[in-house]
Parts: sequence; C-alpha cells; structure tokens
Amino acid sequence: MLKLVKLEEKYKEQLKDMMEEWYGTGEKIVPYSIRKVDYKNFEDYLKKIDNKKPTEDWVVDSTFFCLDTERNIFVGAVNIRHYLNAKLLINVGHIGDGVRPTERRKGMATKMIGLALEECKKIGLKKS
Repeated sequence: MLKLVKLEEKYKEQLKDMMEEWYGTGEKIVPYSIRKVDYKNFEDYLKKIDNKKPTEDWVVDSTFFCLDTERNIFVGAVNIRHYLNAKLLINVGHIGDGVRPTERRKGMATKMIGLALEECKKIGLKKS
C-alpha cells in the first residue's frame, strides 16, 4: 500500500536509500524540493524541505514522500504548491512529482498523483 508521509526522523534511512539510488544514476532528481538541500545533513534538510516563506520566485509549498508500507521504502515524492505565481502557472502547476528509478513503469506516479490530489483538497486547492 502506498501513502504520502511528511518527512520525519523515522524515515531518515528510507530517504537516504532513495536519494543514493537516484544520485547514482546521474539524472536530474524531481521534484526540485527534494534536491534543493543536501539530504546528508538531515536536520537542515528537514527544516528546509518545505518552503514556508514566499519570495518573488517561490511560493509556499509542501513536500510529501510516497511510502510503500509493505516494503517500507520511499518510491518517490510529490511537491504541492499552495498557490501559483505567473511563472509557476505557465511552467509547472500545483504538483511536481518524481519516482525513483527502480520503481518506474509500475504505475507509481499515477497513484502518487491521486494521493497528492487528496492532499490538495485538504489545503483547499480547487481545480481552476
């Protein structure tokens, strides 16, 4: 079963495992929110994973990791932007998502987006 979780200390190893796999491929990791800060400094990473203070370029957002509860691994992550500025409206939208390399082509992204849409409802986002 998949569920979205907020990052906390008990998921430190799941994060490390996913990020090491992803960085090992040399590919760009998405969503950006999970690579903007070095995950190896877990305390700092935990503080900065969500953007709580909007700037000219960035809006308030929330990042969730997709946990496969049966295998106890992170299969990917989603970033939900609470609102959009002009740049985000044109280029990316409310939800960014990424699936770790070994979990692709298994329907994970579709399931993660479905879970992310439920989170969007919780923060009051509506289809516009």
